[in-house]
Amino acid sequence: MRLYRIKPRYRSKLNQPPATEAVRQFNHGIWQYRLPWHWVEFMVVLNGKREWQALIPPSAGIFNMTASADWYENKIKPVHNVVAFDGNVVLGGDSVNKQIPIYTFDVNGQVALNETFWNSPRIHQFTSVNSKGRLFRLGRGYLAYVPLITPETGWLPEELLTPLTITVKALPWLNIRSEPGINGEVIGRAAWGSKMLTYEATMSVNGAYWARISDNGWVALYYPGQGQLTDWKDIK
Repeated sequence: MRLYRIKPRYRSKLNQPPATEAVRQFNHGIWQYRLPWHWVEFMVVLNGKREWQALIPPSAGIFNMTASADWYENKIKPVHNVVAFDGNVVLGGDSVNKQIPIYTFDVNGQVALNETFWNSPRIHQFTSVNSKGRLFRLGRGYLAYVPLITPETGWLPEELLTPLTITVKALPWLNIRSEPGINGEVIGRAAWGSKMLTYEATMSVNGAYWARISDNGWVALYYPGQGQLTDWKDIK
C-alpha cells in the first residue's frame, strides 16, 4: 500500500465546480447504494452545522441523491454516490489493468470515530477547482468532509493519481525514525522544505499518521497537537 494524491482537474464551464472523481467498481461503473444510517450519523459528526446543511440537499449528486427534501428528518436512507475529491490523498495498492485499488471504509462495518480528515486518507475534504487547477473549499469557505465508503474494494484510474511527495513544514526539522511511532529510534532528520516520496503509511492508535520514506525510515505526516508537520493534506 502507498499514498497517492488525486490530480486536480478542471472539467466544467462553471467558475469553481466540485472537484470530484467517481469511485469505481472494478470494470463495472461506479458505486451507488443506500447508505446505512450509522454512516449518515458519522457524517453528521464529521461536519459542523453549516457544512452538513450544504451536503444534504436532495439530488445533490455528491452524497445525497434522495428526492425527498425531508429525508433526514424521516430517516430515509440516502442514495450514496461514492466520490473522491481532487487534491486529497488516498491509500492504494498496485495498478491492475490501469486501475488502483484504494483503501475505503466497509459500508457493512463499524464507524471509526478516531479517523478524521487530518489523519485518514479514507476521509476527504470537499473541494472545488478553478480553470487554473487551483483548489478551493466548499461554497463560502466551508470545511465539509465526506468519508469514502464502499461495499467492496474501490478503484480509481491510475491516470488520476500521482505518488505522494510530501514537503516538510516542521521547524527546524522533522525526525526520521526506524519505525512508525515516537518510540522508534531517530535515524535522521529532514530539514524544513525537504521533499520526500512516500511508499507506505500507517495510523497509530492515538490518531497520528506515519509514512515510510525509505527502506527503513518513517516520518510523522500528522501528529495530534503538533501543528503542521508536512503538507500531505494541504489543499488550500
